[in-house]
Amino acid sequence: MELLPAVSVIIPARNASKYLRQCLSSIASVEYPRHLVEVIVADNGSTDDTAEIATQFGAAVVDASGLKVGAVRNLGAAHARGDVLAFTDSDIVVGTTWIVSAVEALGVVGVGAVGGVCRAPETGTWVEKAWTTCSCDSMRKTNCLAGSNFVIGRELFKKLGGFDETIVVAEDDDLSRKIISQELILLNVPGCAVTHLGYPATLGALAMRQVLFGGTVVPCPLALFEAMTLLAVTFYLSLIVLLVALVTGQYGKCLISLMMLFLVPLIVAAKKATKGNEFYNNIYHLCMLWPIYFFYFLGKSLRFTKYAVEKSKALVN
Repeated sequence: MELLPAVSVIIPARNASKYLRQCLSSIASVEYPRHLVEVIVADNGSTDDTAEIATQFGAAVVDASGLKVGAVRNLGAAHARGDVLAFTDSDIVVGTTWIVSAVEALGVVGVGAVGGVCRAPETGTWVEKAWTTCSCDSMRKTNCLAGSNFVIGRELFKKLGGFDETIVVAEDDDLSRKIISQELILLNVPGCAVTHLGYPATLGALAMRQVLFGGTVVPCPLALFEAMTLLAVTFYLSLIVLLVALVTGQYGKCLISLMMLFLVPLIVAAKKATKGNEFYNNIYHLCMLWPIYFFYFLGKSLRFTKYAVEKSKALVN
């Protein structure tokens, strides 16, 4: 019988007491030999009882104060002993087959990393539920894995230099691109599906999350031409043109801008709605996704503005 690898579960956390108990409890219930699983909580300067909760569950706590999320994840990995690194977040509840399914999938030739879909809790709001897509019933390739559900071998992780420590968000997108550049594939695995407890519950919260955390630093030049980046920039420019046209009375441009502000969220909503949703049918799902992505891009636009103001102030000073 082939020996199972040791697995290190790495959880970045900051003031995570709201959900951390549920997260750690779910990890303690996975169907995998207990002595082969270690849990590391990389604590990014919490002022609540995050560290105490982690210790109660037997997790190792690493001080990761003042670091960006990529560096927090990397610091946790640096303290890990496992041959497999399983990254998740403090607001995630994993299923019992999460680790064993990931380990099995990593054994497939040509696979670089694996993960699974993120579901919303059944008690979630319509905004939370609309984010989710149907669980896949078989392994399938994907172009990107979420940092909240990202399982990779230690050697490949080290070879690629881990997560980018210089960017605010999208460190998972960046690592996904690095893996694909090695001619390896990313897999979504049914048994690796998780439940995300921390989805924004309202449209306002969704927009504010983008303002606060939707970073503007592009990790590589190619990312400038990715669809979501282009759509975010298109929405932002359309919003600026609309405001200028309203002030100057150019109502023809107003109409064009309004059309773009309508179409950009619709494009993304339509694409996501085709993937299915476990709570709603496709048409109903599409109708809910449009306002969600409108507020998503609105938040991105506010973030772009905030970033530009901050840079301007820095140049002046």
